[in-house]
Amino acid sequence: MKKLTLEAGVKEDLFLCVILDLEEDTEQELHELHEWLVNIFQNEYKDVAHIKSMVSDEIWERYNLHNITGLREQTMLKQAQKHLKRIWSNPYLNEKQRARKHSKKRITKHKIIKDKHEHPRLAKNTESESDQSKESSRYHQDHSRAE
Repeated sequence: MKKLTLEAGVKEDLFLCVILDLEEDTEQELHELHEWLVNIFQNEYKDVAHIKSMVSDEIWERYNLHNITGLREQTMLKQAQKHLKRIWSNPYLNEKQRARKHSKKRITKHKIIKDKHEHPRLAKNTESESDQSKESSRYHQDHSRAE
């Protein structure tokens, strides 16, 4: 799903933000995320994948190499990719991610860094010390109340 979604123009950071903070998600949020992804997979993504499968990857590459444009399958693919990208412009975010986005911070608590080959990976520790201690104290307070 990642390859065709990125080819549709969705930024990799946006694609990854949906799955990076799964440990923060509640059962309900995981269920909602699953529903959101299944919906995309069965609709917009399925359309893109179907159109891409009409012609081999080698032929798609030749179209690009020789600047061939205007073919029916290219027009169909471009339209399907546009729909897929539009869905991803408003991705599913859990409650904590929405709060971070609202406060103009990075959406995920994890920082994505890229190596010299542009391969993304997570940084070792991306939250500031003060954010970690706040989260830790909230976690302990919540769980001590539950007991």
